[in-house]
Amino acid sequence: MTFFGVDFKRARREWLYPTEVMQRPWRASLFFILLFVISTILQTVTGLIIYYAWHGAFAMSGPDNASSGFLISLPSDQELFVKASIIGLLPSAILILFIALFFARFGLAKGMGRLPLRLPQLGWLGWIVVVSVFGLVMLGIFSGTFTALGIDPETYAPNGGGLGNDKSSAGVIEKTMAALAKDPVLFAMALPSVVLAAPLTEEIIFRGALFSGIASSRLGRAGAVLITAALWALAHASGAPWLFVGVLFMMGITLGLILLRFGSLWVTIACHASWNALSALGLFGAGTH
Repeated sequence: MTFFGVDFKRARREWLYPTEVMQRPWRASLFFILLFVISTILQTVTGLIIYYAWHGAFAMSGPDNASSGFLISLPSDQELFVKASIIGLLPSAILILFIALFFARFGLAKGMGRLPLRLPQLGWLGWIVVVSVFGLVMLGIFSGTFTALGIDPETYAPNGGGLGNDKSSAGVIEKTMAALAKDPVLFAMALPSVVLAAPLTEEIIFRGALFSGIASSRLGRAGAVLITAALWALAHASGAPWLFVGVLFMMGITLGLILLRFGSLWVTIACHASWNALSALGLFGAGTH
């Protein structure tokens, strides 16, 4: 059994991100926009389906809208809709993966459409080391940022009670996950979406399609790391404080460097998923107290 694979050993000496052009810049931009829009639509649709299934029936539009066909009315309970959207993220993420593979690997010209989805040979211990080091680095960034700014991390707890009382200081997803933690069954339903689906979708869209195009442009790899980190952090800015967005920006830079070092999205997906798992468990602990 191999403790450390050949790619883990190679990554200690060189950057493994492919040197050949994987996406042309303009094509990568269109690819990024397409995947982002499709992902948003799929998550919204699955969220609506689960939301109305939660209520036991679909709400149709009234007679005044008959000429426009049957339309599903907008959710009246925003918190419930966000919960439904989180739970519905998993099926939409699986579809995004296949769509991305189709357009990146089969729908574009050879040499201009690949994504770095080769599974690296890190060895079982190599995977543990990479994921663990990433977690320690992020813990250091989070704690160091709060300490440097003299902020008590407990005041940023999303549940508005127990660990903290400032509900406005957490993002929408964090607040919702903390609310779901009050119901272990619903939390267990949402956990695969947060731990698996979100990292899969976000890494393919941001550090897959967009990253490859920017890296192939005049902005180069440094530009790809910074731009994708900034856009990824801003995508999480809804209802969240700028400090939280700033820390996510640093996390995005770390993930970008990991992608350059190991040359595979599966490594960033694994690191991203492990961090989400730790965060979800922390939210569960906060939400149940």
